[in-house]
This record gives sequence, C-alpha cells and structure tokens, in this order.
Amino acid sequence: MPPIDEPDWDNIQTRERSNAIIYQSMLWCPSIDTDAKSMGQSALRGFKKTMSPTILEGGKGQLRSFEPTMKLYILAHGNEFVPVFQTDKSWNAEQLADLLVSDGLNLKQGEIELLVCHAGESVNTVKKGAALMKIRDAFKAAESKGLTSKAAELKNEFKESAKYSPPTKFFESDPENLLLPLAAQFTQALKDRHFSNFRVTSYKAPVAVLFDGGVIHLDLKWKGGKWGESIDAKDNCKYRVVWQ
Repeated sequence: MPPIDEPDWDNIQTRERSNAIIYQSMLWCPSIDTDAKSMGQSALRGFKKTMSPTILEGGKGQLRSFEPTMKLYILAHGNEFVPVFQTDKSWNAEQLADLLVSDGLNLKQGEIELLVCHAGESVNTVKKGAALMKIRDAFKAAESKGLTSKAAELKNEFKESAKYSPPTKFFESDPENLLLPLAAQFTQALKDRHFSNFRVTSYKAPVAVLFDGGVIHLDLKWKGGKWGESIDAKDNCKYRVVWQ
C-alpha cells in the first residue's frame, strides 16, 4: 500500500475552523461570591476579545480543559495586613497552589497574572505578619468548628492588632524585615509542587476594577496617584513585578 500523504491541516477551510475564536487567556477565581462575580464580569468585558467568556471557579476541576499556553488570570481580593487571597473565604499561598493543582492546572502552565491587590508588595513586617497570621489561623479554626462567639472574638482581635501595622511597602526596600510578598510566596508554592518554566505577574498596589481594552488599571491613591491609572502609562510600570 502506498504511503498516505499527511493533509495540510493549516490550509483546510471549514465553517467551524474559519469561525473559530481562539482564546488566549482564562479567568479563575478560587471562590465566587457576589463581589468576585462583579469583578470577574468587569474583567471579562475588558478582555472579551482574548479571554474565555466564563469565570472558572475553584473546586470544580475546570482547569483541565485549558491549554498551558493560555494565560491564567487569578482573581481575588488581597489583604493589606497579611499575605492571603480572599473572596468569601481566604487562602494562603500554599493553600491556593493546592487548589489549583486539584483543579487540574497543567504543570507546564507558562503565564500567570494575579488580579489581586498588594500581591506584589510586602504588606507587613515579618514579626507583625506572623502575629496576625496566628490570630487568623485561630479564627479560621474556630469558624470551621462552629465556635461562633470565639470566631467573633478572634476577628475583633485581628482588627485591633492590625491597626498598628505599618503601611504596605516595596519588599526590596527592606528585605530582611519585611514579609515576602504574596506573589513571591505563591511562586515558591508552585515550584514546590513541580511547576516549572512559568512566571507570575503581580502588582505593588491595589488593582482597580477597570480593565478597558484588556489593560490592567491600578488604584494609586495609596501611592500618591489616582484611582484607575493604566499600568501602561508612563512611570506606572514600576508597580508591576514578575516572579519566576
């Protein structure tokens, strides 16, 4: 039997092929509450030409359907006192990495971007951060056991203690005394779970809920600027940091 020539797949024209939309990115949120849904819809509108049009939710295994060549955007609140991801629940870097693994994120995932406030900067000193995380962990333990009054007591203790935290800072200004940024902790957590050849983009400021034209905007009021400034504007690139 003579050999069969391989078809020239790139030049085959079909209705499905010519009308297909090839998305370049996906949006994932560890848990979708009302606030996260609103933020996610804003992101989907801003990235509508490149992003898969559904907010993927943690715990549903939806990442198995996506290619590692697509960019993964992670949407959550940050915290100005402790390095955690938040929606109606909260996760430290290792817990979020475990959730991504259980959701089926490919170990060859290349690009990850955190739409998370303060993820690229230090939110506290090592000493103060450790004290607050201890209270937070005790609060979560009490909450999981249904100890409502104890959880409320610990929540108030956290708020009172957090009042005396220093403002967020660029980690490189004092790396010996400042907490490692959430994005850096998350990057290491992924490495510990055998991810490689990837990079994590994060921001040294709050991320504004504005994604016009697929561009990230920041709330730079914390830094002496304005709300909604484009990351691509002159001098604003200094608020972007990549960990790999």
